[in-house]
Amino acid sequence: MKNNFKPMLVQFDEQGYKGAETEAINKLKLLDEAKVWCEKYIDVNNLKEFEANFSQYFKDNFYSKNKELIKLDIKVEKIMELMDVPFEELKKLQKAILFLLRNWS
Repeated sequence: MKNNFKPMLVQFDEQGYKGAETEAINKLKLLDEAKVWCEKYIDVNNLKEFEANFSQYFKDNFYSKNKELIKLDIKVEKIMELMDVPFEELKKLQKAILFLLRNWS
């Protein structure tokens, strides 16, 4: 018995598709902007970890890279402050991505 079934497109949500496509493009632009920002201070080697939480990824890698410069055991936030790293810029990008993800569904 031969199956002659051929799936047919019944309906396509063009507006929903375009909206999701726009949101995905915006997310990728924000991620790229965050990566470029981070690469001024650290190497971004693990994109999956970076995408999951790039603020924490930055802090962890920045601390690892710079802890030897200051021989005291101090928090990464203090090291960033002493080195004039404008971390608030990265936090704004993180908030923008989280906003996009919350509104995506």
